[in-house]
Amino acid sequence: MQQEVNNQAEKPQRPFLHQELVHLFHPQQKVYLTDTNTENKWGLILSAQPNLTPNTIFILEKYCPPFSMFKSPNYFNTPIIQGDLIRIKSFCSNYYITSIPDAQSPITKQGLIVLAKQNDAKYKGGEQVFILQNISDESPYMRIVNTETGWALHTHSSKLKEINNHNEVTGFKSRDQNDAWNIEMISNDMREGIHQQLIQEPLPRKCQNIRSSDTVIIRNGFTGGALHSHSAHYKYGTKQQEVTWKIQPRDLNDWWVIYKQKSHKQDSDEQIQFIENNSIVSFLHVQTKQLLTHSQGCKVKNGDYLQVCCSKTSNEEFKIELIDINETSNNLTTEKPFRIVHIPTQQFLAALERPSSQSTFQGEIVLTQKYDWNAVWFIEYVDSIYA
Repeated sequence: MQQEVNNQAEKPQRPFLHQELVHLFHPQQKVYLTDTNTENKWGLILSAQPNLTPNTIFILEKYCPPFSMFKSPNYFNTPIIQGDLIRIKSFCSNYYITSIPDAQSPITKQGLIVLAKQNDAKYKGGEQVFILQNISDESPYMRIVNTETGWALHTHSSKLKEINNHNEVTGFKSRDQNDAWNIEMISNDMREGIHQQLIQEPLPRKCQNIRSSDTVIIRNGFTGGALHSHSAHYKYGTKQQEVTWKIQPRDLNDWWVIYKQKSHKQDSDEQIQFIENNSIVSFLHVQTKQLLTHSQGCKVKNGDYLQVCCSKTSNEEFKIELIDINETSNNLTTEKPFRIVHIPTQQFLAALERPSSQSTFQGEIVLTQKYDWNAVWFIEYVDSIYA
């Protein structure tokens, strides 16, 4: 059944762009995500139903978490790729899809997903921010996961009581086939019907080169969390300084200085060293002045991965591996996905969807042998001494 459904999906001819008008189609239930325009205590009820209407039109917005030092980026006609953070707005109400922590859906008692007004103060933890995840290498569909709660946008056969023939839409912590969505651009006929112009060709993603000694925030392409450390130490393993990934809002413990190690090909007097594909680097945590490392084959508490920590005495190095997205530049930049390889173990730095420890309740960072999208990273912000 799953293979049959997968074969029906059609990929778009070009990437989705910032402010793209789309439908979100659910292949298992054969329904479209819908703004019901029906109020509840949090905003508007979100549902899914089989017919295409203006209420099934949503707007994808590429998103970057705010930080006080920086202006909000201009993403006009910027392509959206896997690993980007997004917000999803209803075309009809201008309300955003929102995950409500600690609240339950009315029918199945899963996580509550609604449409709510944009409110960066009320929802500063990322309740209105999502990340796109691949279902699998074989599936063309996407999983749409909230960065605050970790719930995947989900629907099923259970019907809402308030609205006839509308499926309940929820947030689901576990993963199954009802998390799969096909994101479809709206038809030209529907675009004309709502008096919206056709989006022009994509503009290049606005990239800033990363240089040695730049201070950066590094975001995971699977969880949307920032690579993070703090003064707390592990209670097991090396008992060194803990390294985690952290949801929004961003804070000073998310900043790292990236240093490029000199090679025999480099001029010792070179002032500006671009970080390139296969560059050997180290990462210094700004607030604690300790280096990202792994110690002596030590494993995490569950025993299934190698532990990542920070230490003042570490001199271990990492390698940057760029991921090809049809760009010609060999430099590491913002907006470009990459992997971080721990050279002594030849394992990838990765983020897991589980807590790091009982002391912080943040996400776990590990080294893993298997390359997957949880081992993909992006430079989210850069504070450069060369700017």
